Amino acid sequence: MDPRQRLKPAATLAELPPEIWLSILREATAEAEPLRPPLHTVFIRNWSRGRPTKTARRRRKQSMTTKRNVVLVCKAWHSLALPFLYERLFLTRREQIISVLRNIENGGTDLGSYTSRLDIYGNSGLLKPASNQFLHDLASLLSHLPRLLVLIIQDLIGQDGDSFLLHASPGLEYISWAGSEASPSTWAKFVTGHPNLRTVGAPSAQDHRLKVFVCPEVNQKLEHVTDLATVWGFDAGQWCEKWVKPGTIRYLNTASPRSYDDVLFYGNSRLGISNPIVTHGTSLTTLHYHISHFGFEIDQEARHLDLALKHCTNLRQLNLFFKYRWCFEIATLDPRPNITTLGIMRTGITRRRTAKQLFAVLLQVKDHWLPNLQVIQFLHEGTIVQLRHYFVHHGLERKFHERGIALQYYDGAEYVDFLTVL
Repeated sequence: MDPRQRLKPAATLAELPPEIWLSILREATAEAEPLRPPLHTVFIRNWSRGRPTKTARRRRKQSMTTKRNVVLVCKAWHSLALPFLYERLFLTRREQIISVLRNIENGGTDLGSYTSRLDIYGNSGLLKPASNQFLHDLASLLSHLPRLLVLIIQDLIGQDGDSFLLHASPGLEYISWAGSEASPSTWAKFVTGHPNLRTVGAPSAQDHRLKVFVCPEVNQKLEHVTDLATVWGFDAGQWCEKWVKPGTIRYLNTASPRSYDDVLFYGNSRLGISNPIVTHGTSLTTLHYHISHFGFEIDQEARHLDLALKHCTNLRQLNLFFKYRWCFEIATLDPRPNITTLGIMRTGITRRRTAKQLFAVLLQVKDHWLPNLQVIQFLHEGTIVQLRHYFVHHGLERKFHERGIALQYYDGAEYVDFLTVL
């Protein structure tokens, strides 16, 4: 017989209990990021020019490819690993939503009950809202996911079609919707129907017909929200005043004022909204603060930050986001001994001059502003890649070590170890 015509021996799998095989397959298809990601990684404002990095998108694609390959190995693996394909769904087009919806409806088993996280990236522009068909299909899909815990939406402009939110599972614990505006009435209904929410990244809730910012009261405020992200300070003021029980928020993600009547710093007597920093500041342990660069001078931006920090007496971590460059004079900031971790986040291209200025400032932070600083964490994956060459070639590891400061990657890994591996 021609050797080329010999049949390959049949593949035999070790005789192991299904529970062990399930553990093996689970490890082989493990996700690269947590089920509930930090809000600053998914709640990205349009003007921040931030998107998931190519590396992050590649990881998601590789993870899905691995799961599909595992399912196709044999019937035994198919029955064990098929739910893995539906645990986390990442969809960008209407065709994908229709395909998943059809599979769930015709799958024979309740595949939708396996889904715990849904990511929707609409790729909409400000002048290109999602079609009614897209939103209708999305609402249908949400109604087929009874155990959904995490809903992440980016760049989906719903306009008057935001009612799809109401179809999300009542057990939802995490929602982040960035890059849009939603009607206050829809959000009020959503809050009422989802009492288990713990993490909220909310779009600006504007009523375009009234041209004012008004959020209705709800009968029962959310009692479990610990993490809140809003586009502007007055959004945070509305959530803290109308919808969230006082004293529960530990993490607040918001932006510096875009005008002098921003409630986060100056209040607004016309609407009677309380300042969320004043009412919730003592309970905060993390403040993620976006420098909006809306026409204020450097000294004014520093004043805004100081006004916020003076109320956050129990703050342990301060994250600063800026688009262009570091815009504070360290000497103008009041010392904050309670802060032990400083997070740095910026998007876009980080050139050599920007890297030089950033590291020069960070080397002074402990001496002039945060005397008990222990950790500096770089929160954006793209920034890490762009800064590493300057960090290595200028011997900065020793300088930070001498100051007792550890540098960390966005996921908490040691920054120096990561650079050594590259």
